[in-house]
Amino acid sequence: MLIRPKDYIVIDDKYFFAVVSEYQEDERALTWLRYVKDNSGMKKLATEQAGKVVKEVYPDFVFHSQYADIELHGIPLKVIKKIYRPEETINELLESSVKDGVQKDAIKLIELLIEAGIEIQCLGITGSLMLKTHNEYSDVDMVVYGRENFFKVRSVIKNLLESDQLKNLDEILWKDAY
Repeated sequence: MLIRPKDYIVIDDKYFFAVVSEYQEDERALTWLRYVKDNSGMKKLATEQAGKVVKEVYPDFVFHSQYADIELHGIPLKVIKKIYRPEETINELLESSVKDGVQKDAIKLIELLIEAGIEIQCLGITGSLMLKTHNEYSDVDMVVYGRENFFKVRSVIKNLLESDQLKNLDEILWKDAY
């Protein structure tokens, strides 16, 4: 089963796990719980909180990965209900007629990258935009597939920042992102 880092796995419409490695171990996807859906909507979990929730709700998902040599949430491949893929988010955004500010920012970035010669199939958007849980303070979590493509995108973004086509983060936003 093709699963890549930054994909999200859903097993029951309530728990959303971020894939952390393309490597699969013991018929499990290596993931970490990031969002929980309840009656009030989707909530992003802090790392410690996510670990606690999984230990309580799905203790059999607590998995020490020999590959990564850390504790992860190892989801058995057979229980995966849906996989959200960042590259599909790009297409959804570009085809959508209703766009908020964060979606418009994401589309602008995609269009600037394409205009600079980056191929759309090497791009994706993950996180809250992909899961449709973003708000006006959300960032755009861009995914670039392939090492060579990553360096091309990095160079293009540097040029876009230098030409003021993109704005750099201020110190507060850098600290928040970090």
